[in-house]
Amino acid sequence: MSGAELAASLRFAPPHFFTAIRATLGMYLIFLAAQRQIETAAIIWLFGLGTDVLDGVLARRLGSCSQFGNLFDFFADFIHHVLAPAAMSLFLIEGHAGPLQLLLLSLPSPCAAMRYARKAGLSDTEYPGIPASPGLATIVYGFYVVALVFLRREGVLENRTITWMLLAGVPFLSVLMVARTRYPKLGAYPWILIPI
Repeated sequence: MSGAELAASLRFAPPHFFTAIRATLGMYLIFLAAQRQIETAAIIWLFGLGTDVLDGVLARRLGSCSQFGNLFDFFADFIHHVLAPAAMSLFLIEGHAGPLQLLLLSLPSPCAAMRYARKAGLSDTEYPGIPASPGLATIVYGFYVVALVFLRREGVLENRTITWMLLAGVPFLSVLMVARTRYPKLGAYPWILIPI
C-alpha cells in the first residue's frame, strides 16, 4: 500500500472512532442502568452526544462521508439514543416494571428502528429551508428520559409522577418517531442548546 493510499484510508478512521465510542458508551449506559446507577448513566449520556457531533463534523471536513459511515452512525445512534435511554426508563419507574409497562417503555426500540430504516432508504433531499427528516429524531426521546432522571435527582418530580410521565410520554414520542411529519434537525437551530 502506497503512502497516498494509506493516507486516504486513514482519513476514514477519526469519524469511525468517535462513532465506535458512542456505540460502546451506549452499551456501558445499559450496564449502568441495570446496576441502578441511572444518574451516572444520564451524565455520561450527555457526554456521548459530543461523539455524535464530532463524527459528522470530521467526516465532512476530511471528505470521508460514506454509506458505511451513515449506516454505522445509525447503529451507534440506535444503541446510544434509543436502547440506553430505554434501559434507563425501565429502572427509573417506581417499583418493578410489569408486562404492560415493559411493553410501553420498549416502544421506542421498534419505532426508532423503523425510522432509521425509512431514513436510510430515502433521498437526502430535504424540504427547502427546513433541514429535516421524517419522524421525530430519536435524540429527542433520549433527552426526555435524561431530563426526567435529572428532575428526579433534583427533587422537582416525585417517582410516581416520573413513572406516569414515562408511561404516557414514551409511547407518544415513539409514535412521533414513525410519523411522516418532517421535524427540523436540532442542529439547525443553535438556540436549542440553551434549554438543553
